Amino acid sequence: MSYDEYRGGGLRSISLFGVFVGAAALGALAVSVLAYTQTHHDRAQVKALQARVAHQLAVLRHRNVALGSKVDSTARRLKQKDAGIAPLAARTLKSVFTIQTPDGWLGAGFAAWRQDGDTYFVTANHVVSHTIENNYVDVKRKGGSWAGEVMVRDSQNDLALVRVSGSPAGAAPLWQDVHAGAPPRPGDQLLLIGSPYGLEG
Repeated sequence: MSYDEYRGGGLRSISLFGVFVGAAALGALAVSVLAYTQTHHDRAQVKALQARVAHQLAVLRHRNVALGSKVDSTARRLKQKDAGIAPLAARTLKSVFTIQTPDGWLGAGFAAWRQDGDTYFVTANHVVSHTIENNYVDVKRKGGSWAGEVMVRDSQNDLALVRVSGSPAGAAPLWQDVHAGAPPRPGDQLLLIGSPYGLEG
């Protein structure tokens, strides 16, 4: 074997080895690029998923706050309803009396206000409409009876005003200051208290 033959064979071996190494390097580079691309894609997907989860959590927090506010509002309304009617009725009943005419007609009346030592009661005009010739009625309830005089009649609105000298025991006026409370609104609750059969029992 001549030197030239040996040299040519060695060059071919080196060239094949270089091609193999280059191909391996290119393959490794391609794998690295593919892995990097896949990793970058996966990271983008993870970030997008995190953003969606964060958005859903924000929506849930907002709904939770709104629901909590509704629950608190409902609880307050129920508490007012449960605690408001009974005390109001107990306080108002102290001012409700029976109005009785000389011929036996009965109806309810309430202490509205006091003025110059007298107590004024509001009742329905149809209760005292039979006392045209005699304007005097009895204002009664359990434990007492007071003489009253019909001062004003309003047949159109079915109202009448009765004056009692002095102050019946426990008769707290409900309208002492008619401008103190807020005017009623549509939908407000209304509590009606009457005594069609008397309050003496």
